[in-house]
Amino acid sequence: MPRRRPIFAAPLISLATLLPAAPALARSDDPAPTPAPAPAETKPAEPKPTEEPTEEPTEEPAKDPKPEPAPPGSFETVLYLKDGTQATGRLTDISGDSYTLVISGIPTRFDKSTVLRIAALPPIEERYKQMRATIPDEDLEQRLTLAQWLRDKKAYTLALAEVEGILKADGAHPGARDLKKLLDLQIDMERESAKRRAAKPPSTPDNPEGPSEIEKEAERSRNFPKLSEDQINILRVYELDLISPPRLLVPRELIDEIIKRYADDALVPASPEGREALYKARPTQIIDLVYRLKARELYPMIKVLEDPPVFQAFKRDVHQGWLINSCATSRCHGGEQAGRLMLDRYRPAEPATFYTNFLILERFRLADGSPLINYTEPEKSPLVQFAMPRNLSSRPHPIVREGNGLEQWKPAIRSKDDRRFINTMNWIRSMYKPRPDYAVSYDPPQPKGLVPADAPKPER
Repeated sequence: MPRRRPIFAAPLISLATLLPAAPALARSDDPAPTPAPAPAETKPAEPKPTEEPTEEPTEEPAKDPKPEPAPPGSFETVLYLKDGTQATGRLTDISGDSYTLVISGIPTRFDKSTVLRIAALPPIEERYKQMRATIPDEDLEQRLTLAQWLRDKKAYTLALAEVEGILKADGAHPGARDLKKLLDLQIDMERESAKRRAAKPPSTPDNPEGPSEIEKEAERSRNFPKLSEDQINILRVYELDLISPPRLLVPRELIDEIIKRYADDALVPASPEGREALYKARPTQIIDLVYRLKARELYPMIKVLEDPPVFQAFKRDVHQGWLINSCATSRCHGGEQAGRLMLDRYRPAEPATFYTNFLILERFRLADGSPLINYTEPEKSPLVQFAMPRNLSSRPHPIVREGNGLEQWKPAIRSKDDRRFINTMNWIRSMYKPRPDYAVSYDPPQPKGLVPADAPKPER
């Protein structure tokens, strides 16, 4: 798998027509971003920056005012945190010292002392109308991007109506035709699911069967802390590749903030003409400028609607390729006896699942301080060494016995010639180095079976 060109090794996007000459700035702790798993599609020659008007970052004030109160409700709410990050979810409770947001189905508590400001987002329908009003009818690519955003927000009916409008203007539009098939299928699945829920009798004394294993698994997954959409977006921003970008939303407010915060930087045009040209630039040009300015506080304003290829490869070749079916089973790192490393195994194709599992693997450290993934020497990564037969591994997997004393662990990778080993090596090598600090707060779950550090350790 060929290595990706870092954005600071050579300029990926020429800003010569927009910006004054200046040396490229290396993102010392942020590797250059990487491409997303976007399907091939025709891109407009000069797409206009699209905005999501209500999701704007808050400028750090001189004082530290108390967050504005907002009543709990069914609308999405944004918490602007003092560390510069944001959290988006449904606000369900305001207590004396905390807010509770439901993020990806998980109630998450935030201390009020960590919150700078809160803002309720308008309903999806209203936000859609605001964004649609900024897009000309003939700009089919931006309309398709908006339809994809609606799909991501699970507003399938609105997304389908937008796609059908695109197809009315261009019946052969490949991106719109593909998305329509997905939306038709998703809507059918939602209807069937609603019918099954309505037809299924609840568990009663006359129906002691109770929840199925799948339902029990779903309940366990709901209690597993997952990354929010905003946190997933931050990971995507760090791993973008501007040579082959996915679908992006870059609001005009981002350009406003660049000019406001970095007006004195040589990379930002000083003339009215140069600044006006920024508003006509392609999204990739604006993002390239953000990287060069090292304006990490502006990353949340960039909306990446698809998985970069590195995450697509992780999902396909590692997560679903062997991790879920071996390491993340209920008898190993997917159950309550997982030890310090616990992974979610329900609906592995969903972004909330595989991005969360990726971050857990990325940040996990063994007892000796070694990371699971060795980006410098991929073949020495404990992640793959633990998955290989013990006689071929430099880090043999500990023995794991069932209650009957039989070994329950089996190698997921047979040898270095195994395609799973090769694919995993390619994925690790494709990741940016040095590794970035994603600035995402996440506390992994603590399984009930976790043995205290000072307790005698059983044979595993």
